[in-house]
Amino acid sequence: MLIEALKDFAFAHLIPLVVTAFVLIAAFAAAFTFYPPAVPVLFKVVLMIAVVTASWAIMSRCSLS
Repeated sequence: MLIEALKDFAFAHLIPLVVTAFVLIAAFAAAFTFYPPAVPVLFKVVLMIAVVTASWAIMSRCSLS
């Protein structure tokens, strides 16, 4: 049952994850190729997105009532 649930979750979220990974890789490749000073900025943006996502995940688990 758990394996089936994990498979369903993985297949339901596979396309958004693959598209997101492709866009991030393309952005870093373009920045590195055409404008190398932008790479640290992209790292900071990705780090900020990760922090916000983690904080949303933690907040969603908290009961605010």
